[in-house]
Amino acid sequence: TQMELQLWQGQANDCLHELQLRFAEKAVIFQTDIHHGSNYHMATHAWGRVANADAAVQCYATVYCWCHIQMGRLGAGPNILEQYKELNDSDLTISMAVSDPNARGHRDNTLPWIWTMDVTRDMATNDWMSEFYRVNWLRMRELQDRWQEEVQLLKCEQEWTKNFFENKVRFWTSQKAAALAQGQARLACYATHQCQMYGRLACLL
Repeated sequence: TQMELQLWQGQANDCLHELQLRFAEKAVIFQTDIHHGSNYHMATHAWGRVANADAAVQCYATVYCWCHIQMGRLGAGPNILEQYKELNDSDLTISMAVSDPNARGHRDNTLPWIWTMDVTRDMATNDWMSEFYRVNWLRMRELQDRWQEEVQLLKCEQEWTKNFFENKVRFWTSQKAAALAQGQARLACYATHQCQMYGRLACLL
């Protein structure tokens, strides 16, 4: 049973690798022949290549799904099933960011889980895969940097807000003292209320 499970894993690996190659091929076709094609004949030929790639994707996806079912029937553990996830339609799409890295709307996109499989072999054997991983790495690095900047900004805004509240406490404390010195009880009472309010707000931060 263990040997059979390993055979299904091996076939699943081959299918995932082929799917990656077909997706990368489609992206390159879109980038070089469709988006930047110089004439109608080139575009028509390119769409034919895209159709062939799509057919191959469906073929390998079907085989992978069968491998996934068989691994489940053979009692594959959670660690294996976590690695070889169920293949959904959303996983069978290419990242158009590689076709136009500067296009709007791709900043928060992430690649489907199948792109985490055997990255080293992919990059060593195919320039298309290297381009895919390069673009995705750059986008993930940009996303990480942006969120780090957001976190730092939020911390600064929190500190600025706290300083504002504490400044209000000092202001109304001085107003309270001045009101008491002048015998203005109602103003002193209002100033006390303001001090307490801003003090509580400052404590929340």
